[in-house]
Amino acid sequence: MQSLVPFSVAATCGRDKRIWIWSVDDDDDYECASVLSSHTQDVKSVSWHPHKDTLVSTSYDDTIKLYEEQEDDWECINTLGKGIAYTSIWLCFYLFM
Repeated sequence: MQSLVPFSVAATCGRDKRIWIWSVDDDDDYECASVLSSHTQDVKSVSWHPHKDTLVSTSYDDTIKLYEEQEDDWECINTLGKGIAYTSIWLCFYLFM
């Protein structure tokens, strides 16, 4: 039987400074797979790379963070914006032509 859930992994963010990664179990229900706490302020947006298992996030801490799954857990692999005079970064997404 084909799954009714359109994605096998989802991500949410919010004012608690955390990113929640959700995976689909065998019953097509989402369950929490990981909670990421690397931002120091509210997280404004999350976006998945369209072809890789890479997640990008933006935050009121004026950083952009990239995450990948490393040995059964998600980890921040790069932080952009730290130490650079950015104004607030509201949204980040991948653009491919």
